[in-house]
Amino acid sequence: MIVEKEKLVKLLEHDSESVRFTAATSLSFFFHQDKALLTKLLHLIENSENTEYFLGLINYLEYFQPKDDSDFQRIIALLQKLQELDSDELELEVAIDELIEFIYNYPVEILEKYQDILLGNEDFTNLQDVIKQKNEIQRKTPVAMWDELQNYCNRYTDTVMPDNEFHYSLFLVESLSSHKKFVEDRVKELLGKKRDELDYHRVVFALYFLVLCEIDGYVGYAIGLLQSYELDDVQHDLCLDYLATIANVEVVNKLSAQYGNLLEMNFFIADILARIPIRESEQTLLQLLSKEEDLESKTLLAGSLMEIYSKEAIAKVAEMIRQRKFVASIADLYESLEVNLAYHSLPLEPYKELEEIYAQAIEEEMDDMEELDEEEIHEFTSSNGGLQK
Repeated sequence: MIVEKEKLVKLLEHDSESVRFTAATSLSFFFHQDKALLTKLLHLIENSENTEYFLGLINYLEYFQPKDDSDFQRIIALLQKLQELDSDELELEVAIDELIEFIYNYPVEILEKYQDILLGNEDFTNLQDVIKQKNEIQRKTPVAMWDELQNYCNRYTDTVMPDNEFHYSLFLVESLSSHKKFVEDRVKELLGKKRDELDYHRVVFALYFLVLCEIDGYVGYAIGLLQSYELDDVQHDLCLDYLATIANVEVVNKLSAQYGNLLEMNFFIADILARIPIRESEQTLLQLLSKEEDLESKTLLAGSLMEIYSKEAIAKVAEMIRQRKFVASIADLYESLEVNLAYHSLPLEPYKELEEIYAQAIEEEMDDMEELDEEEIHEFTSSNGGLQK
């Protein structure tokens, strides 16, 4: 681990809100096992003056569970504050829905402890049913839970599973994951089959088990799925989560071997390496960056180096900005550079001239996009004989 928790915690007190936000997201990704960090994250959310950051930070509550009554009461107060805001913005609705889902996903012991508080909120009217379901599942044997999960898969081999049954299935997955050896044997048998023999839901649940139980040995399988380009968002995110969970040299080496001319795969690789903060990831990203000519891929690699706080990459990213060898819409390299400098306690002043260069690049890209839109409209109207009134 090349990222230091103490340095990130210190950045939560930084003058720049963007630095505080980035530090909070990094803590959520790399150190979510530390329950004490939830209190710091809640404090940051409660005192955020920027709506974009405020709503964005709520997403990272998913990584933590309340350690005491105070944490839980603050989470409920936060939910109530969101629900009282007078706004129709989609981002707000999404944040509310996600926070409610995070709470429902807490272990049954937490839901039981705080059910009196939750039942006072209209969004938790079915809480007692959820608690009952989770308790019933926990009383079942691993074999009974596995068989029930397979029955759900059999029922929906060719159709999408309804939300309520999918969520119940995830309760089964969550409970089964506490029986690691049992699950590991079943997953090995399941994924030993040919890909075309597995239906969608079995693949999804197998990926959940790989992540939750941290089952080693399926790095190649996950990379193969990503290369197929046939994944939906759930499968895609689970593959990334699994590779980031295993987070070892094998993952880094296999990803590096797959890096090449397929832009979408390059995006995946840069994204995953940014979630594996080990020295091998840094060295791989630096090597790929030095060889990459495509500006989109180059920008992604530079952004990933900033996300793992590579000190060696600071000068390289600064030079990319200075020479305008980046795509501003791909990643905000200047802001990332600012955060990285703060992390390493280095002064920002020698790099301040890059802010104007970056701002100009963003403006020019936006102008180019507007011109492209106008050209497309012109081509469309010309090919259709003009727009009729």
